[in-house]
Amino acid sequence: MRVGNQATLQELAERIDQADAVVIGGGSGLSSAAGYDHYHWSPALSEALAPFREQYGFTSPLAGFYHCFSSYGEQWGYYSQYIRFMWEAPTGKPYLDLQALVADKPAFVLTTNVDQQFFRVFPQKQICAFQGDFSYCQCSQPCRDDIWENRELVKELTGRLVGVSLLWEWESRSLIHKFLKPCMI
Repeated sequence: MRVGNQATLQELAERIDQADAVVIGGGSGLSSAAGYDHYHWSPALSEALAPFREQYGFTSPLAGFYHCFSSYGEQWGYYSQYIRFMWEAPTGKPYLDLQALVADKPAFVLTTNVDQQFFRVFPQKQICAFQGDFSYCQCSQPCRDDIWENRELVKELTGRLVGVSLLWEWESRSLIHKFLKPCMI
């Protein structure tokens, strides 16, 4: 590590030590440093999403969220595989380090990250993820403000993947309705 960086880190540690509380603003750089770069193909995401990358030629993992899929089965196939990867991915070291750095201080996190990492190291009541989080679904209307954890839905959907597509039949739609009720999709 360069001397200038060490001095900056030392000053930061001292200021945190002196603070009564800490407000953390966290963005995609933390996830990129953890190996989960959503804007470029990092090894972890490249491997997990390889069939989709090869089939559609996505330039990044995030590009799949802007792609005009030809069916809901393909669209939800991508979404569910991406989200399942993030559910199962290990907690990134930068997040663990940050948690340790502020462990003895009241802390509040403001983040644009949607990849669940902050929720693994800080209590939910101490986080404002103002762009949402991959861990939850919400009615597409939206008819209400409620959100639902999607872990079980994502597991069931990825279990129905055939190549890069879900068999988008009555069963898959019913499954999504089951997990997202009482909203109407």
